[in-house]
Amino acid sequence: MAWIEHANSEPSDAMNLALFVNGQIAGGAGVERGDGRSTRTGEIGYWLGEPYWAKGFATQALAHTTQRAFEDFDFVRLEAGVIEWNPASRRVLEKVGYTLEARHAKRLFKDGQHCDEFIYALLREDWKTEDK
Repeated sequence: MAWIEHANSEPSDAMNLALFVNGQIAGGAGVERGDGRSTRTGEIGYWLGEPYWAKGFATQALAHTTQRAFEDFDFVRLEAGVIEWNPASRRVLEKVGYTLEARHAKRLFKDGQHCDEFIYALLREDWKTEDK
């Protein structure tokens, strides 16, 4: 329940959504506004509990969150970072229409190792609501 407390503490220009499957919380998705010169960019993210992996839920959650972010906010750009050892998350982003923009070598430190981060982005003008 720590995630719910965190989500409820976010400023009003952030959005956090919970994903329920058969009445159980399965994961969540959200977007946070950038700061400074990046205020029209939203950082989007999502997570799923392991029992719900590889069932299409992450793709649905990301598509829905992307749609809501472009409808409810003035974002021109949404972006997401993915750690190198998570190819499934990269596929989710690609299915929804995000494109790979960069690979930042050794940008992240997780589980005792330096890892690359892949940066994906989607522009408002490239989001086709009729296809989603």
